[in-house]
Amino acid sequence: MLLTPDISRGQVIALPFGQINVAASQTDVALIASDPSGNPEYAVCWDGAVVGLAASVSGAVTAGTLAIAVTLDGTKQTAGTLNFPADSTTLVAALKIARSAVPVTARRRIGVKITTSGAFLPTTTDLTVVAYVLQRLDGI
Repeated sequence: MLLTPDISRGQVIALPFGQINVAASQTDVALIASDPSGNPEYAVCWDGAVVGLAASVSGAVTAGTLAIAVTLDGTKQTAGTLNFPADSTTLVAALKIARSAVPVTARRRIGVKITTSGAFLPTTTDLTVVAYVLQRLDGI
């Protein structure tokens, strides 16, 4: 059986990002990619789409807001925004993103930016975010 793009949907890759001691009153702050370079973005080789975001905190958000957005070449993608709940118990949140909502072409850069309100607590929580990208492995 031959696998075609309509049958084989590509390979999902995980791109991790993070920030230690998330501060209040941040606006569109780029998270650091989890690689030794300290760059805020990853480059992709193939066309595809960002299909999900997952976030975890070391301590539950108890006040304020935390918005997490996917970026393409530094520009926030509205369809790829996860609003983390501030309910004192949630340590993990996730967002499934429709394939057509955040398409990615080869040689683009994928990153994550966060915005926190002035009332955000606790400022000692650490944040890990994983952007999931479906890449169509055409031509290999």
